Amino acid sequence: MNKPITYNYSAKEIAERCRIVINLVEKDIEYFHKYGVNTSDIDRLADDIIKYEQYPDDKIFAEKVCDKTQLKNARENILRNQIKNMLLHIGIVSSKEEMRKNFKSQKITGVRPQQLIETAEKIYKYLVQNTTKVAESGLGQADIDDFKTRIKDLKNAMKDLETARQNRTKHTKERRELGCALYEKLVKYSTIGKSIWKGKNKENYQDYLLYSEQFAKAKSSREQKLLKNKMLVES
Repeated sequence: MNKPITYNYSAKEIAERCRIVINLVEKDIEYFHKYGVNTSDIDRLADDIIKYEQYPDDKIFAEKVCDKTQLKNARENILRNQIKNMLLHIGIVSSKEEMRKNFKSQKITGVRPQQLIETAEKIYKYLVQNTTKVAESGLGQADIDDFKTRIKDLKNAMKDLETARQNRTKHTKERRELGCALYEKLVKYSTIGKSIWKGKNKENYQDYLLYSEQFAKAKSSREQKLLKNKMLVES
């Protein structure tokens, strides 16, 4: 797989420069034919520019990841507090030996969310198997059901966060590839344009220089003349 061409332009700048090249190529299309470039190629480039500009901004996906992270953290804290509460109730009706046997190795602080879920599921299993016993501590079936819901909530939040991260990665990759493809065409047509006018017309040659001051202004002197002529024709 070829390494993508890197560029130093923003998405807006790439689109602007591509449009400048399109205008230039359209006026020089008879010369570009010799290099295998046709009007259909320019039309496709114009469509690609629109697609690139309409592509959602990376910020949107980053914000979604941030929102899902906050939700996951909130649900993680809720479950952690629920675990502490359940262990207190179990401790009321259980001996120290039983607590050590079943829950000594269960950590609820400084652990990953998945570890927290595993601990919660072990506690939930114990509660289901000892419903009558823990009821003596004031823990009812509704509390046990709610605890199960909190476990499910964190699982869903983790799943949603992972999906958001995958979407962000996919979007960034696709947007980057679109930008690289546009830039490759930009370089290609600019290179052809320079080849056409090199040693023949300095002004036209400079129009195709990617990093020149003329190119950056988005309206070269020749483009201004072409625009004037177009306005005269249309009037």
